[in-house]
Amino acid sequence: MPWFEDHAWIDPVLESFERANPGIRVEKVRATLEEETLRTLIAAGEPPDVFAISYEALASYAAARVLEPLDAHLARAGFRADEYFPVTLEALRLDGRQYGLPKDCTPYVLYYDRDAFAAAGLAVPDARWSWDDLARAARRLTERDAGGGVTRFGLRINYWAQALLPWVWQAGGDLLDASGRPRLDQAAWRNAFAFLYALHEEGVVPRTSRMDFQGSPRISFARGTVAMEGPAGRWLVRSLREQAPDKRYDVAPLPRGPDGARATALAMSAYCVAAASPHKEAAVRLLLHLAGPEGARLMGRLGVALPALRGVAEEVLAAGRGPPSDRVFLDELAHARVGPVHPRHAELKQAVRDAAEACFLAARPAPPAQALAAAQAAVDAIASRAHQASDRRAVPWAAVLGVPALLWLAAIGLLVRLQRGGPRLLRGERFAALGFLAPWLVGFSAFVLFPVLAVFALSCTDWNALAPIGEARLAGLANYERLLADPLVAQSARVTLYYVVLALPAQLLVSLGLALLLRRAGGWHGLLRTVIYLPSLVAGVALSVLWARLFDAHGGLLNDLLALLGVRGPDWLQDGRTVVPSFVLMSLWYVGGTVMVFLAGLTQVRSDLLEAARLDGAGPWRRFWHVTLPALAPIVVFNAITLLIGSFQVFTQSFLLTSGGPDNQSLFFVLLLYRTAFRYQEMGYACAMAVLLFVVVGALTALLLATSRRVLAGRFAT
Repeated sequence: MPWFEDHAWIDPVLESFERANPGIRVEKVRATLEEETLRTLIAAGEPPDVFAISYEALASYAAARVLEPLDAHLARAGFRADEYFPVTLEALRLDGRQYGLPKDCTPYVLYYDRDAFAAAGLAVPDARWSWDDLARAARRLTERDAGGGVTRFGLRINYWAQALLPWVWQAGGDLLDASGRPRLDQAAWRNAFAFLYALHEEGVVPRTSRMDFQGSPRISFARGTVAMEGPAGRWLVRSLREQAPDKRYDVAPLPRGPDGARATALAMSAYCVAAASPHKEAAVRLLLHLAGPEGARLMGRLGVALPALRGVAEEVLAAGRGPPSDRVFLDELAHARVGPVHPRHAELKQAVRDAAEACFLAARPAPPAQALAAAQAAVDAIASRAHQASDRRAVPWAAVLGVPALLWLAAIGLLVRLQRGGPRLLRGERFAALGFLAPWLVGFSAFVLFPVLAVFALSCTDWNALAPIGEARLAGLANYERLLADPLVAQSARVTLYYVVLALPAQLLVSLGLALLLRRAGGWHGLLRTVIYLPSLVAGVALSVLWARLFDAHGGLLNDLLALLGVRGPDWLQDGRTVVPSFVLMSLWYVGGTVMVFLAGLTQVRSDLLEAARLDGAGPWRRFWHVTLPALAPIVVFNAITLLIGSFQVFTQSFLLTSGGPDNQSLFFVLLLYRTAFRYQEMGYACAMAVLLFVVVGALTALLLATSRRVLAGRFAT
């Protein structure tokens, strides 16, 4: 399984490996950005023999014992470690063992617009630059229009943990203390955040967290709306080469900290071998081929990062396809530091990201000390849960799943026994009926009943899905107690309920209105019905990319239309006040199915009643209110229930466009559940969240079903 970006280019390397090893055939598996596919395969007991991961995830995979130590294999193969940059191999060593080989690497640097610096009369950045120099340049390079709006920001920074750590290191701090405990309450963190907070408050840094879409011609640095970009890796070189080939830019080391400290972070992915691989010898040979000269050269030609092999990296730089100071990437590897490798790295990264969004991107930004204190409380809770898990006993799965299975079989046996009474003909009919029901009972038991029971059982456990289910620990009701105290659960519940309150009536009204219009469309009825229904068939991913273009604050269609009216459009997806309404607007694209149901219901409205009301002097509104709507009451109830359930399950748009941001203002409940299960691997807690969602949606559905008929049918009938 290659790295998610490498799926297309890696084929020639695999083909050359198969030519060199005629007895081995390589099957490629498509990967995903956050390694969810890999983790799912590992949890299912079918991991790929060779796979690529981020080096930050090394400890979590090693703790689950899914990685094969490579030291003995490399020694037998005559592996030469001196051919690689030392930091790239050190990043993949844990407890004295080598668990992977580097695929590529890049340090974080600062990108700057050469023309902007020249126009402002500023000296270009170099290794002597400090935080103060960066701040002064950012202020000089920021440009505003006559109304005070920013037309070009001096600096754009990135907010993921790996890009934020260099600021902390430059200030003399780190993510983990000497004992390995996360410490976001250090003075260095507060100083780094205070420096960045001041730049945001001055308006020289944009309050946006969305990473520019790959392939978009309007990335902020390329289109000139940002004069400096960083910390960023070498992947931006390729984007600029493809999307802005005439852009005059260069790169420089990150600025020094207050005390002159230099530091940057290493971004790197690595190839590993599965401990459960039945073909370890062949897997190691493939690993060495991918991480060797041929794979490194192809990786270097892509321009996304530097090859980890010294000689191949020199070849790439000599080709001259990068910026004038391309060698900065190579020189900065000497100052690159490895981000802390921690078994709960995904949760730690999210805690850092949440602190950054609360401090820099929220509608009401939190002071640095407050944001970091909240993040420290979150990482303390993570450490506390890890300690509690070690004291819990194993789950007795034989009893947990065996007892319900025996009870279910006993119930079926009792049902069969009860059919023996009565006349012979009646008994035959009963057993025939049971025979026809048997396939359904088997399917229901295997695919509905027992999976639901398993979810309820797992909700009372502490289970890392990367480990075998036999290692799950009994947690009792601890997961449910955590649900009640978890601030992220409360936040996601608020966001989801806010969306439901806005989306449910909007979707009902729009779909009913379109159905009424279609009913009067005459000869255009068939064409318009097709036009309205087709958008609901578009895949959610494609639709999300389309709406991302429409919602783009710089050059998006919606803001362009508002500009024609003299209105300054918002940053739809990056403003906490507009992000959920934006998703509600997107949801109206999918009302085609609901419109068709309403349209079918309208055909059942009695025309004689409508005619009688018209003859009695009732206008169109009174005929709709007193005749059409009461007749549609069952359809309204059905559509309301289906839309309610769908609204609680909104996921794709937030996952693709905002990742729950800014400041968790689009963190829907299902997105948090997904993140918990497939990114943090806390399957027990995720199952408890699923049970909560099931109970809430079931209760609201029952309430809606119990009250809607009376409200719609009873009130409107009078």
